[in-house]
Amino acid sequence: MTASGDPASAKIARYKAKARLINLRVTFDRGTGGAVILKSVASSTLTHYEVPPFVTVIDTGIFRACPNIRSVTLPDSVTTIRPMAFYGLEHLEAVRLPSILTEIADRVFMNCPALSLVELPPNLRSIACCAFSECTSLKEILLPASLTEIDESCFAGCTSLTAVNVPPGIERLKKRTFRSCSSLKELTLPDSLRAIDYSAFEGCRSLTAVTLPPSLKEIGSYAFAGCTSLLDVTASGPLTYIGTGAFEACPMAEEEAYA
Repeated sequence: MTASGDPASAKIARYKAKARLINLRVTFDRGTGGAVILKSVASSTLTHYEVPPFVTVIDTGIFRACPNIRSVTLPDSVTTIRPMAFYGLEHLEAVRLPSILTEIADRVFMNCPALSLVELPPNLRSIACCAFSECTSLKEILLPASLTEIDESCFAGCTSLTAVNVPPGIERLKKRTFRSCSSLKELTLPDSLRAIDYSAFEGCRSLTAVTLPPSLKEIGSYAFAGCTSLLDVTASGPLTYIGTGAFEACPMAEEEAYA
């Protein structure tokens, strides 16, 4: 960490010295290829934190010892955010993600009930399982056109989410992706979509209408079950599979939707 001639080590040492002056405890580690890993940040009073610009990796649970953290800014030097990095931060409201980030790992923001503002990077390719699950204050999320994978339960339980525009690179909406998004009213599905898996929109009780793209072939079991306001489903292409209870407890009958 303090090896002679290592610029990153010198930056880390200077940063930690400054942090101690304001009672901020920060730990780092070094990884392969010169990676600088932010391991933990600890402060009982910290509400906003700007990750230093020499950090390349954000570790799991780095703010566990920051009970009052409300916002975090990540520099464009960060290329990796590890699973559960921000998991369960009760007061976290806003995060600025690095523009070069291409993947969001599993459960990164899961159970952050105050999170309401996240701008996804323009070149993001994938969002892993449960990444934003139970973010109950998240009202909107702009999914970039670069996105090709949204994993299961990614936005499940985001009860304030009102609109979703699924980008054109998505071919499958995996199980429970938007389950229990009870405020979801507007849903746009792309022409690339081929399958909607089990329980993907179950319990989206504010959804009133859905237009299914001609590319869609499969609707999994309970995909729209419990969408108690769903009155209009329009399908323009031949479906090869509709699972058990796909529209259970919806006011429109399954037969009418595909007559």
